[in-house]
Amino acid sequence: MPFLPIATSADDRKAIGLTPIVLRNARLEPSSDGDARAPVVLRNTPGRRLRATFVGRVRGVFQQDGVRSGALFVAAGTELHRVASDWTTTVVGLITGTDDVLFTGVGDNLVLLAGGQLSFFGQGRFILGVNGLALSGVGLEPALGMGLSAEGLKPITPNLSGSGAPSSLTSVAGRVATHAAGLDIWDWSAPLNPFFWPDGAFAQSARRPDAIVAQAELGG
Repeated sequence: MPFLPIATSADDRKAIGLTPIVLRNARLEPSSDGDARAPVVLRNTPGRRLRATFVGRVRGVFQQDGVRSGALFVAAGTELHRVASDWTTTVVGLITGTDDVLFTGVGDNLVLLAGGQLSFFGQGRFILGVNGLALSGVGLEPALGMGLSAEGLKPITPNLSGSGAPSSLTSVAGRVATHAAGLDIWDWSAPLNPFFWPDGAFAQSARRPDAIVAQAELGG
């Protein structure tokens, strides 16, 4: 049988001005049979399978262990979908805008930013309010204080330092963090409570007052 050894450094055509090999639908990987003549083998790339379809552009995909039992969420068009392990999809709420959707986990609940609107998906009992004032008209029900008696998608009204809409999203130490568009100030919620945004919970740079473009948590 003809034998063609492959090595990761075998293709030096680019070094002498020739067009290098371009692998399409194939990849190089270490040989598993211990054949010293061919330490690297050429294998087909795994194929793709259609698992689910959605109406409208897919605006974001999120999964995090511990958040809503590790479920996969897909924002498509104006709908938020939960995807089950058998790939069946369920619409769990409606979202606004056409921009890319940002997600973060807070405890075992999900927080997302779509079209300038922060929203919460999950359930639990929270102290609710902005500046200590109770919220109303957001589908929250009183029970042992106030809380979400059933899992659902609910809007969040953050206490932002500026008048613009929220423009970024991350979580730090269980706090939801965001900022108003065009400002260098970022604000955050109470720990594990995205419905309460205390006064004074903000930070900004006195030396470098540049508008925040995006934010993310690095490390733990």
